[in-house]
Amino acid sequence: MNKKAFKHLPTYWRLIDQPLSIQFFLSGGLIAVSYFVSLFILLYRFQYQSLSTFIAMVTIEFLLFLFFLVILSKLYFSIARPLLHLQQGILNYQNGVFTERVTVTNRSQIGYLESNFNEMAEKIEVLVGDLRKLDEMKTEFLSTVSHELRTPLTSIGGYAKLVLSGDAGPVTQTQKEFLTIVDKNSIRLASLINDILDVEKMELKKVEMKSDPQDLALILRECYDTFLIVAKQKGLQMRYKVPEHFNKILGDRERLVQIFMNLISNAIKYTRAGFVEIEAEQTPLAIIVRVSDSGLGLSVEDQNRLFEKFFRANSSLTFSEGGTGLGLVIVRGLVEAHGGKISVESELEKGTRFIITFPILFSSKNPLLVHQAVAVI
Repeated sequence: MNKKAFKHLPTYWRLIDQPLSIQFFLSGGLIAVSYFVSLFILLYRFQYQSLSTFIAMVTIEFLLFLFFLVILSKLYFSIARPLLHLQQGILNYQNGVFTERVTVTNRSQIGYLESNFNEMAEKIEVLVGDLRKLDEMKTEFLSTVSHELRTPLTSIGGYAKLVLSGDAGPVTQTQKEFLTIVDKNSIRLASLINDILDVEKMELKKVEMKSDPQDLALILRECYDTFLIVAKQKGLQMRYKVPEHFNKILGDRERLVQIFMNLISNAIKYTRAGFVEIEAEQTPLAIIVRVSDSGLGLSVEDQNRLFEKFFRANSSLTFSEGGTGLGLVIVRGLVEAHGGKISVESELEKGTRFIITFPILFSSKNPLLVHQAVAVI
């Protein structure tokens, strides 16, 4: 077999790809086999040798065998076993056990690696502790600031509406325009605060979610009815291709409404002319919803960054419409919290399609189907 063919052997055929413990045991086995083969040859040739010569040769063979056995044992306990412990320590670290330490076995290169691992582990543990403290401070800060901002923003918006309505006296046209700007910006700031808090909760896995059987067809119909007039006012055609009923899915109704309200709102906002379509179908294991539009579309680069925080596609319409750049981040977090997945298909100047998949709720008497549904999703 040539060298090129040897390189393409499966890893289980190559000794060098095996754990060190297996390599040592195989090496010891080969030495034992060679010893017994040579011993057999000595026995076969015994008839041609004197007894003293035969005993001397057998003794030498036995001593050599013991010597190699001791050497292999020493090598195993000084190299293979420490490396296995180091490997286990690294695996534990990857699983988040930052208190993991390994015993320094000797002063060789292996001991140097073990010592360095322990030093690195101590530094990382301190850094992780500091990061957790900073994270707690950030969460507390956001919670405090959001509370302190919400109250005055609500007051500003309320008084702006009150003055606009004329309850505080006559208002000129110029004053109405200014007060309308104040009201819109207070609403925008309140929305930004809510979005930031939602993203923060998702990252900390602290999103409050109910878990009840939901009919997704009813939720989609509600969202369609909500935006039908908005789309008509903009001159867009609203298409609705959803069956009357689906199998139930498990989730939070308000959060599911939030998902599709956000997607449909974006589709209308970033479509100058044409249509917005809501389509859904049920497969044996899942419900697939598609929200499509004939809008601006997205470049490949924008699609790759679409679910990043504060990212906004590079177009004049995107910036003129405003937005926080957090809506789709929240949508993805809510979809995944329901055990689903979201993806996007788009082409510049031809429109965008979001595809959302949710696993169907099966009876608890059929756990295999539940497992299959999650696997498909």
